[in-house]
Amino acid sequence: MGDLTVVEVYEGGGYSMDFTDHDVLQIESAFRSYKTEVFVCAGLANLYFASVQDMADMQGWKYHSTGIPTVVFDTGDCPRRKRKLRILLAERGTGFILWQDSVDNYTNYKAPDKGFHTMMVSTDRRKLAGFSFDDEQAASDFLRTIWTLTTNPDVVSPMRTREKKHRKKKEGGKVKFKLPKKCDISQPCCFQHIIAVEEKDRDVIPSLGKLCPRPPFAHVQKATSDDNSASDTCDKDSSSYSY
Repeated sequence: MGDLTVVEVYEGGGYSMDFTDHDVLQIESAFRSYKTEVFVCAGLANLYFASVQDMADMQGWKYHSTGIPTVVFDTGDCPRRKRKLRILLAERGTGFILWQDSVDNYTNYKAPDKGFHTMMVSTDRRKLAGFSFDDEQAASDFLRTIWTLTTNPDVVSPMRTREKKHRKKKEGGKVKFKLPKKCDISQPCCFQHIIAVEEKDRDVIPSLGKLCPRPPFAHVQKATSDDNSASDTCDKDSSSYSY
């Protein structure tokens, strides 16, 4: 499977609808880690927001962004990460997080329609998030994944970090962990280059344009440099005609 560039993913500033396994691999690789499970939706979705008051006033949903819905479950078995279940919207082509929220007993993730899902926002229970999916089958599979996780009492119901395991001590004191030496660590293996982001992609990727905007007056400097180069060319041409 060949690598995809950002320009190939975004066609003329718009999203390509040909969703591939490589898109799923990019997102999985961005969030997969030790004792962390990742579930990627096999399709794109638009994210909308609306408050309870907006729905009562019939004001509708407000568009936020377009990306790939993803579920990330930190099992809590890794000492560096607490037990947590998250739903996030990852940007296609980069894996950048466009939006994320934690899932608990009050999230109430449901599907009013086959291609539209809603959930309560954890930071504001008066606010709703809605996902409008391009593929109804992908939406159905994503809903089934979330329901499977949220109905498991070991995942969401307690939603607390597991009790820390007591470390065993040998007779005579605590066993000291010895770090491996540099010579004992192998070179990277099974490495695969999945995505590359360049400066020119700033005009193509929405998140990159927001995170790394162009320096102020950059276009002015470029225009000035172009004018100077043009004037130099005119001087050279005029000098050549003067002979």
